[in-house]
Amino acid sequence: MAYDVADAAARFHEDGFVLVEGFLSPDEVDRLDRELERYMKEVLPGVDRRDVFYESGSGGAITHTGGLDQYDDYFRDFVNRADVVGLMEACIGSQVALLGAEVFFKAPWKGTATPYHQDNAYMHFDPAEGAAFWLALDDTTVENGAMHYARGAFKLGDLDHFETGEFPFSKQQSEVPDPVRYPEVPAVLGRGGAAVHHIQTPHRTGPNNTDQMRRGLVCSFKGVNAQVNEAWRASHAAYTGRLHKELGNV
Repeated sequence: MAYDVADAAARFHEDGFVLVEGFLSPDEVDRLDRELERYMKEVLPGVDRRDVFYESGSGGAITHTGGLDQYDDYFRDFVNRADVVGLMEACIGSQVALLGAEVFFKAPWKGTATPYHQDNAYMHFDPAEGAAFWLALDDTTVENGAMHYARGAFKLGDLDHFETGEFPFSKQQSEVPDPVRYPEVPAVLGRGGAAVHHIQTPHRTGPNNTDQMRRGLVCSFKGVNAQVNEAWRASHAAYTGRLHKELGNV
C-alpha cells in the first residue's frame, strides 16, 4: 500500500473525504472475498433479523447486512487491522473506537440508488467526531453505483433530514448541497481501494446499471471526544423500532 497517511489526512480535513487506491493487495481482497462468502452461507442465517436488509421489505436481493464484527472473529480482526485504525486515527485526529462493520450490496440491474444523507443522522454524535472507512470489494464505477461525495459540505455541520419510512436508509437530507459551492465527486475505485469520509459529509450512491455486482465493506469509527446525544438517539430508536415492527423483525 503506497500512500502517505499524513497527506491522506490533510485531504480528508479539506474535503471531508479521501480516496486511497490499492489499500488492499489483490491477495488480501481475494481472502476477504472468501471470508465474506463463508459468512453469508454460514453466519448470516443466524444473525438478528434487524441486521439484514433487502431490496423490497423483507425479501428479494440483500442490500445490507450489519454487525459483522459482532458475529464473526475474522471480521472483528479485520476491522482492527493496524493500517485501518492508523488511517482512521490520522483522519479523525484522535484515538478511535470501532462502531461496527457492515457490507452494502448493489446487485446487477437491481441495486437501487441511495439518497443524500449524513452518517451522523444515524449516529447522533455531538461533537461529530467520526468517519467511515469504505472498502471496494469490486471495481466501483459511476455506472454500477459508486459513492458520490459533496466536497467540503461537511463544514456545514449537521443538516436537516426527514424520515423516509424505509430501510436501510431511513433518513434523507431535506435539501441537496449547492453543487457549485460543494461539487459532487464520485468515488471511483478499483477493487481493494478505500474511501474515508467524515460522518457529516453528505453522500449518495447511484443505481447499479451494469451486469457487475458492487459491494462495499464499511467500518465506522468515532473519536474519543464524540458523545451520543441521547435525545437524538432516543427519537431515532423509537422511529426505527416502529419500522422494524411493521416489517415483523421484532
